Amino acid sequence: GKVKTYTVTIPEGLRVAEIVTRLGRSELLDAKALRALTRDDAFADQLKLPLLPRRVRGHPNAERFEGWLFPTTYTLTRSISERTLLTRMVKQTREVLAEPEIKAAAQALNWSDVQVLSMAAVVEKETGKASERPIISGVFHHRLRLGMKLETDPTIIYGIVGYDGNIRRKHIRMPHPWNCYVHHGLPAT
Repeated sequence: GKVKTYTVTIPEGLRVAEIVTRLGRSELLDAKALRALTRDDAFADQLKLPLLPRRVRGHPNAERFEGWLFPTTYTLTRSISERTLLTRMVKQTREVLAEPEIKAAAQALNWSDVQVLSMAAVVEKETGKASERPIISGVFHHRLRLGMKLETDPTIIYGIVGYDGNIRRKHIRMPHPWNCYVHHGLPAT
């Protein structure tokens, strides 16, 4: 027979906490259970997610699942568990990273999956327009080739605990691990 399905859409550019909130609005999923799983190192280890770099461990905004929960529309049945859905989301990200075009580009740059996801996140946060993404990506790649800092506001915002929507001069100078006004290269995660 037919099974009743439910859909939930995760748009690009959301952080783990925002994804958990959105998923938790579904009558099938529990936001607290999802949040507990995204903070569970044993679960992250089971999914073979990379460890956080030492310089970000302990920071309130550091998340092992960040970037690994693929944004798309998921069709769910009542029997879905939070663990199963998160596993599916990570698997989807890995499948995209394994696509020949993406894999070849990453290998040409000698980049890890984490670096690819970091660049994708910075580009996505810099613009919501699909047509602008290649241009912004090109600017960032050019800056990296020249050894310049990326100097992009989303990297400042990411490391601010309790960000209120306004970037101030003190934020630009903040030496947190994601701030690409202060550090060269890609953000820490």
